[in-house]
Amino acid sequence: MKDYIYIPPSRRTAEEHLRSALRGTVRKMPKRDFLKAYCSLAYLYPGFHPDGIDDWNGPRGILRIAREAWRRANAAQLTDNELYPYQATKAAISRARQEARIER
Repeated sequence: MKDYIYIPPSRRTAEEHLRSALRGTVRKMPKRDFLKAYCSLAYLYPGFHPDGIDDWNGPRGILRIAREAWRRANAAQLTDNELYPYQATKAAISRARQEARIER
C-alpha cells in the first residue's frame, strides 16, 4: 500500500479541509479526501497525537476524525505513516518558526 501524506499549503487551506470533513460523514470519505482532512488536523493541532485521543482537550469534532483514522488503520486501510502524519505537524511548526523570524 502506497502512503499518502498531505501537507497543507496554508493554515487557511487546512481549516477548509477540516471544516469540509466535519460537515460530512468521515466514514464515507474517499481515502485521499479523508487523509487531507486528517493531515490538516495534524497541521492545525501540533499537540495532537492519535494515541492520545482519549485525553484530547481540543474541539470535540476532531475525535470523530481521529477515531475514523484508527478504524481505517485497524482495517489495514491506512499505513502507520498515514496514521501518524508527523510530516504535516513538522511543516506547521517550521512555518510558524519562519513567520516568527519574519516578524522580528
